[in-house]
Amino acid sequence: GEGQEVASEAPSPEEEMERGELRRKLREALGQLPPEQREVIVLHHLEGMAVEDIARLLKCPVGTVKSRLGRGRQRLKDLLQDYMGG
Repeated sequence: GEGQEVASEAPSPEEEMERGELRRKLREALGQLPPEQREVIVLHHLEGMAVEDIARLLKCPVGTVKSRLGRGRQRLKDLLQDYMGG
């Protein structure tokens, strides 16, 4: 109806700063991963590639891609918890 406030979809300046800070921390953490883990994390999570496509691209078994993803995710989680003071 009329007169209802519509919540703004735009993030506040504080939210933008937090997002920028999180992106910076994520880039730093990604930079600390072994290259083979960083590569599959970027291809899968940032480029949106399927595990099977990554395996074909890197000419390695799907299981290898999955294990690199798993180890890379765990390492990222550990690094980001350190950054966040967790």
